[in-house]
Amino acid sequence: MSHQRRGKTKNSSEAPYKYTQYLTNYCQKFSKDNYNFNKIIMNDVDYVNKLCDNFSNILNKTNYPILTTKRMDKKNIKMSHIFIFIYTSFLSLHNIYNYLYIKLISRSLSINRIKSNGVDQTANLPPILRRRLQDRKEWEAYWKVRKMEAEGAPFITLRYYVHRAFDFPATFFREKIVEPLHDKYKKPYYHRRLNRVPEIDQCGVNDMACFFEANEQYRLDKMVDGNILDILKQRIERCFTYNENNLNKCANVLEDFEEAELNFFIKYGELGSEADCRDVYMKQKHRMIWERRHPEIMEERERLYKEHKEQLKAGKFDYSFWKKGMFFQDKKNHEPPYEFFLSKSTLEDDKPLSKDWKYYKKEYRVVLPMTVDEYQVGQLWSVAEASKAETGGGEGVEVLKNEPFEDTPLLDGKFSSGQYTHKIYHLQSKVPTIIRKIAPKGSLAIHEEAWNAYPYCRTILTNPDYMKENFFVKVETIHLPDNGTTENAHGLSKEELAKREVVMINIANDNEFLNSADIHDDTRPSIFKSSKTGRGPLLHGWQNNSQPIMCAYKLVTVYFKWFGLQKMVESYSHTQYPRLFSKFHREVFCWIDKWHGLTMVDIRRIEEEVQKELEEQRKSGQVRGMLAG
Repeated sequence: MSHQRRGKTKNSSEAPYKYTQYLTNYCQKFSKDNYNFNKIIMNDVDYVNKLCDNFSNILNKTNYPILTTKRMDKKNIKMSHIFIFIYTSFLSLHNIYNYLYIKLISRSLSINRIKSNGVDQTANLPPILRRRLQDRKEWEAYWKVRKMEAEGAPFITLRYYVHRAFDFPATFFREKIVEPLHDKYKKPYYHRRLNRVPEIDQCGVNDMACFFEANEQYRLDKMVDGNILDILKQRIERCFTYNENNLNKCANVLEDFEEAELNFFIKYGELGSEADCRDVYMKQKHRMIWERRHPEIMEERERLYKEHKEQLKAGKFDYSFWKKGMFFQDKKNHEPPYEFFLSKSTLEDDKPLSKDWKYYKKEYRVVLPMTVDEYQVGQLWSVAEASKAETGGGEGVEVLKNEPFEDTPLLDGKFSSGQYTHKIYHLQSKVPTIIRKIAPKGSLAIHEEAWNAYPYCRTILTNPDYMKENFFVKVETIHLPDNGTTENAHGLSKEELAKREVVMINIANDNEFLNSADIHDDTRPSIFKSSKTGRGPLLHGWQNNSQPIMCAYKLVTVYFKWFGLQKMVESYSHTQYPRLFSKFHREVFCWIDKWHGLTMVDIRRIEEEVQKELEEQRKSGQVRGMLAG
């Protein structure tokens, strides 16, 4: 009955208006409540669901009969969905505005803190610290606004402290640990210096990490210097463009560019893209040596350069003067004052190979129970005999030259004449398998040039057909009548002595450097006894008890520049040389009965005969001698 009464007093046209009016009143009441606005945040699904529940409660409390009809119920539900969408969109926009408003307030507060009385307190700080301080102040202001917003609202207050609990350890770690470490070690790339290695000459002899860091420093320096040069060049172009009728204004800009280009060429010029800091270091060393040796040319260059600068300031632009090649070349023979790459062996004067300093040197000391004069004969005879044992099957030793030489100073001018030999070693089976598989044909032909000014001998191995300046081995030997106690037999500097490693070779020890295939009873000094001289066997402590006695001091320098194989080949070489020296000198001693009593005339005759025999033997037969795995 109540249902009919409501139906009589209310008509269907009033229901939508009343329904909308109820929702509007509720929303107006809700919008006036600042507390509820502060509760709403973006993506707060729970709160939006609660809002929908409130709308449902309003609908349930409505006493209008039109809501019970099926037709009007669907229409009202559709209207409620539209209104909820509009209202939630409004809430999202409000929250975006609220977030931006908080950031704006926090930034203004931070700026007011940094700038007091109109003076910027961070003006004297570096850019990194200034940005970091401003960022820190902004965050402090941000958290202050968040805390003010949370006052009086338990849920917002709880959320604030939860956020601070997560933020505090991360902020503490960044400010107390990360940022101090960055301030100490990290600098802008154009001011960056790798702290462990400021210069290449402070690297250890075999410290690859140090070499890498020094090369990285060199790469960064070259990049920065190149960018600076480009900037100065752009300045000149702009100055010439805007001051075409008055080039005097560009004199200072052009002078800055010329000075920068001069310094860039001195440091990086003529080295190529693959040069590293060690090549630059050696180039600078040779350049300074050349300048000290030619003071008259340097004085003339200095005078011409000063005249050029004076003319430049006066507005006279002489572009033809700035030719780096002519300016830096020796006016006598038009050659550069330094050799930055090794192209040929040293024959004139006793200047060292330009790259000797940078490679790992080892000095092998081989003590022998004979005199220095006896060893000269025994060595040459054994070399000829060993060459025959290592030649055959297309491999082995090919002798190109064997002739006297004169006027070639060796060992600081102490020796200048002797016997020069040029040989080619065909080593297809003498190298590691990995190199044998990847090496091109002809790359395993090693050229040996030796200047034998006994008791001093210098031997240089190269591969001019393939690797050219990227490979060489130098062996310098001095023979002295002692048992290996001379500390500096080669007259090395203090720096070279610090880099050098001494290896003592005991020819009586079968197990130290030799392979099992190298040990034969007829060449074992520990059991051999000479029938002519009565020397041997060499027992424990023989170096201190035998007479006569001598020592061969062999200084070995190895260089192999091939990407991916350099370290392996250099280390392999320094494992094979003690094996070679030990095997050869064991044979020299154990063959003493065969060569003892021969003269140098006999040795030269034997060498000529062996040279012919080697050529025939190399072209036939099987591969012989020491083989690599």
